[in-house]
Amino acid sequence: YLPSCELPRIPPRPTRDDAIAAVELLSEPFEDFPYRGDADRVVPVAAILTMLARSAIAGAVPACVLDASTRGSGKSLQADVIATIASGRAAPRMSWPGDDTELEKVLGAYALRGAGLVALDNITTPFGGGPLDRVLTAQDTVELRVLGRSEIPALRWRAVVLATGNNVEVVGDTTRRVLVARLEPQDGSPEDRTDFRHPDLLGWVRAERPRLVAAALTLIRAWHLAGRPQMECRKWGSF
Repeated sequence: YLPSCELPRIPPRPTRDDAIAAVELLSEPFEDFPYRGDADRVVPVAAILTMLARSAIAGAVPACVLDASTRGSGKSLQADVIATIASGRAAPRMSWPGDDTELEKVLGAYALRGAGLVALDNITTPFGGGPLDRVLTAQDTVELRVLGRSEIPALRWRAVVLATGNNVEVVGDTTRRVLVARLEPQDGSPEDRTDFRHPDLLGWVRAERPRLVAAALTLIRAWHLAGRPQMECRKWGSF
């Protein structure tokens, strides 16, 4: 229960300029990733905000799919950056079962543990299915089969789901329950790049985590004090 770091003071009444500065700081860890477009670039920031605010959200939150056109693009590194900022630890990987029966048992185990993050790594088969749809739209509890039990208990679900893969095929109702951040590197060997602003990105994130978390909390507070504006975005069904 000891804090992992000492946070800077959060402004009691952050201004719009404070919020803009917070977005810029939260975007810095993702500057060197070859995103397809601006919409993809803000998905990791949205994931950080969601993880930090999850306990204050009454209802469901969408999953975030970190997709890429080719291997070595930085999908798993993105997941680690998101998790490190939000929790102080890298994202613990879980393989994607692919089969609904196994997926339900995996999700049930996470629910029993009270996990705050589920990181499904290296999606190679269609991403979706009944068990995943149930947890992504769970308002508070979800019924899942649990390994080694014959009953189907109602379990509290408060986790944020991250998924990584190359050319992920999101199927069925899951397509409207995920945010997708796609990487499309233009060079043939993205893993050989060396021109990074922060060559040791995770080391930089760990060192700067107090400022990054403070920026996220400042942004959330600024939005709340502004009356929780919808920013001209249409309402997203189930969320």
